[in-house]
Formats: sequence, C-alpha cells, structure tokens
Amino acid sequence: MLRLFLVTACLGFVSFLAGCSQYWHQEGVAFEQCRQDYRDCKAEADQYADCNASSNSYKVKFEKNCMKEKGYRLVTEGSLSFKTRRRDADILYGEKHGIAGSIIQE
Repeated sequence: MLRLFLVTACLGFVSFLAGCSQYWHQEGVAFEQCRQDYRDCKAEADQYADCNASSNSYKVKFEKNCMKEKGYRLVTEGSLSFKTRRRDADILYGEKHGIAGSIIQE
C-alpha cells in the first residue's frame, strides 16, 4: 500500500513539473542550434563539476549561466508559438529545463 502511494505521489509530482515546463529559447534560433548550445553548456559544466550530489546544484547554475551568456532565456510553454519545436526536460537524466527553437527549412 505504501509503495502504491509513493508511486502515485511521484507520478503526480512529475505531472506537476511537466505542467510548469520551462524552455531555453532565443527568438530566431533554430531548434538544432539550441540543442547544440545546450549540449555544449552541459559538457562544459561537466568539466568543472564532480559527479557527487553537491555538484548537481553547481552544474545547474553553470548551465543556466552558460545559456544566458549565449543569449537564451527561460520561457514558459505558454509563451512559445505553436509552431516552435520543443523538447521537454528529461527529469530522469537531471535536466531541469527543456529546449525550444524554430524549424528552419532549407
């Protein structure tokens, strides 16, 4: 019974987080460029942080600062155009924010 409660509580929490999704976005930047910039920031953060729990908050702060330096800002899903491609944060892998960008047709 306790296990069922914990699973239900966790699923509710994940649903709550999904409803409050935030995305890294920069007007006019393609989704693929945003994805690459985010990967670059995460990789750079890994160089400076150890893999222990206390370094996770440092990594999040580093990634946030890195993305802001690249010109991105955190926006809610409601502020994105319906024609903006987006990828939600992967909570299982510790991602706190999703990414969003335009689709550039060649």
